[in-house]
Amino acid sequence: MKLGIGVVIGSKKKKISWIHVDDAASFIKEAINNSNYKGAYNLATTESISQGEFIKKIKEKLFPYALIIRMPFYLLRLFLGKRSQIINTDVSIDVDKLKKEGFIWKFYNFNEVLEKVRT
Repeated sequence: MKLGIGVVIGSKKKKISWIHVDDAASFIKEAINNSNYKGAYNLATTESISQGEFIKKIKEKLFPYALIIRMPFYLLRLFLGKRSQIINTDVSIDVDKLKKEGFIWKFYNFNEVLEKVRT
């Protein structure tokens, strides 16, 4: 969006899982120091957000004059071929394993993250 354009690819209702870089780093440090962490973990917050809301909130808080355009998926498929399926996948990430280990997120609300970025 720094160039003044935000792009929604395909459906704006597609869910995005996200995690703040500080929470990801905190998990890595904790996993190295705590032998209870075993196996693979999905790093994401408990709160997913739709692609449309994600772009809209970034625009509102950080780039109010940006233009949001919607790119139909077929255009992406035209340029990327089969690789476009990676972008079009609607994946819900399960973070129950993180919860069971007692991991505590510092940033789990996207609005709070954007407020912190603004300051």
